[in-house]
Amino acid sequence: MANLSPEVFHLILNELDIGDPTLCALRLVSKTVKEITTPVAFSVITVQDSVKSAEAVSFLQTCDSEIRDLVQEVVFQGDAKETSSEDSVTALFAAFSGLSKFPNLRRMRFDFHDCYEEIITDSDGDLWHGDATRFLRLQIALLEALATNPPPPLISLVLNSIIAIANPIYARQDFRAIFSTLQILEISVICDDVPEPYPWDKGPEPRFFNFWDRNKSVSLMMGSAQSLTSLKLRSDEYLGGDLPLSRSFKDIVLPHLSELVLDGFVLDKRYSEDSDIVLFIIQQKNTLIRLALYDCIIDTAPRWAPALPAGIRQCDRPWHAVFQLFETQLPALREFVFVDKESGGCDFRRTHRFPYAELSDWIYYALETERVENNERDMPAYESLMATIETRNLKALEP
Repeated sequence: MANLSPEVFHLILNELDIGDPTLCALRLVSKTVKEITTPVAFSVITVQDSVKSAEAVSFLQTCDSEIRDLVQEVVFQGDAKETSSEDSVTALFAAFSGLSKFPNLRRMRFDFHDCYEEIITDSDGDLWHGDATRFLRLQIALLEALATNPPPPLISLVLNSIIAIANPIYARQDFRAIFSTLQILEISVICDDVPEPYPWDKGPEPRFFNFWDRNKSVSLMMGSAQSLTSLKLRSDEYLGGDLPLSRSFKDIVLPHLSELVLDGFVLDKRYSEDSDIVLFIIQQKNTLIRLALYDCIIDTAPRWAPALPAGIRQCDRPWHAVFQLFETQLPALREFVFVDKESGGCDFRRTHRFPYAELSDWIYYALETERVENNERDMPAYESLMATIETRNLKALEP
């Protein structure tokens, strides 16, 4: 291998994943191989949920600038099981507190433990009481490390499996400052859908209200990212409608946003226009080029529902009204992706039925046999939107 030409060796490296431990091992083959592989080997640092991995990153932070300057991305991979010791929380906090030692770090990705494990014994609105799992303690510790000892200016941040429990970290100015330089932001949230008593004795509500609505955790992060060109948001429980996002959500304007991907949202204005996801989308009308909706639904229980025949439901703003808003209010839109994951991604084209749902015990269920009043207008409105987008793209190709 040491006798291979640099060109051939680069072809071999292209077959390896960046961050593959094999790259570090190849550095031992020869001086020539070391010179070729070193920039690739250290461009992406993968951090596991362990003391050993944390200490390796801390050691790397003490190396010569020749090595430290190569690091461009840090990826954290959470433990699938609660097997790591409490010592790793301390070690990882120290490692992530030293990211400023990597001056060319521009991208970070956190793949936290992806299953909700928290048991909450009581709630009084903004606070929760219970024994936090190690997963939650680790998650907050790493976010606090970034806030207290910020990394170099980032252009991309991925936060996968954020636990939907309110915490003061999301409102801290030093934490929100990290988002100011981002161009790409991806946030996915895991929730507990078990209802708990409302703090004002108004009946049961899902526990993740504190995170999304009262504490505005996600909207605070988004609002601080004024340089974003791409935003992806996902929730594993439907949000919107009677499960509000944030009372200030619609007021967020991201002046450079060209791509927006939403997964698991209710496109409904019934609870409050302030948390209307459609109005948030329309706010980005001057720059939004690509819009993708995955597994998004519309609630079928309007605030003032007239008497309708059996099997017929009504909603405040059906899909055809949403598609018409997108067509008329998003003049820059050049790509629209609509995927109903529950039906395999293409069922609405076959059945001409778009996804509607009803709320029961704070969980949304898809309508199976009932239909929504005037839903025959949905497919023509969708096709009109797609035709308008195609016309815009053809005009853009004209000399």
